[in-house]
Amino acid sequence: MTIDKKTTEELISNLDNTNPIFFQDRIDEAFALMSPFVKDSKDIKDRLIKEVLNPVSHHMLEGAIKALSSVINEEKVCDIILEKTDDDDICIRATAVEVLTSSISNDKICEALLERLNDDFCYSDVRIEIVKGLFDLSSNEKVRDALVDRLNDDDFFVREKAILALSSEIDNEKVSKAVVNRLNDEYPEIRNIAEKVLGSSLNNSNKKNIGFVYQI
Repeated sequence: MTIDKKTTEELISNLDNTNPIFFQDRIDEAFALMSPFVKDSKDIKDRLIKEVLNPVSHHMLEGAIKALSSVINEEKVCDIILEKTDDDDICIRATAVEVLTSSISNDKICEALLERLNDDFCYSDVRIEIVKGLFDLSSNEKVRDALVDRLNDDDFFVREKAILALSSEIDNEKVSKAVVNRLNDEYPEIRNIAEKVLGSSLNNSNKKNIGFVYQI
């Protein structure tokens, strides 16, 4: 979508001249007007990147992250937004992960999120959202291994989402054994989910192969 210099200046000015504290609706509108032109206007993209790097407010930061979603495959943009998955504000972290996982089929983004997932200092809410974003990629060996690792996560909800994400791969021996181990989870909810996943997917032969007597 083409955009001339005058329109670009007007859109940026519209954002810059709106008070983010008292006119949040106008801020949202300003970002919405800019979003369609991010790919084709370096000035608009640079203005949004500037906002992410030096946000005026959390509301402005969240809007800028969302507006950059159309160029998330660009390495610079990806790296900047990835850093925001470590933000102090849970809403900012959620927005950053949402934008990143929307393009998780991109190999570089997927790799970056897998590294984030394995980071000992990664927030549990971020790990949950990353695991949810990996649902459709569980057949990928690297993704599958990362999800298996999350079955031992300290967070209840991460373990829950990991089991569900791996349900389509339950015939894989490594996956099935890892899910079987969750039948001893300290939380009954996790044990129940593991039981359901195993019960809906395992036939008598693979039960025998993994050395597990399972009562359906």
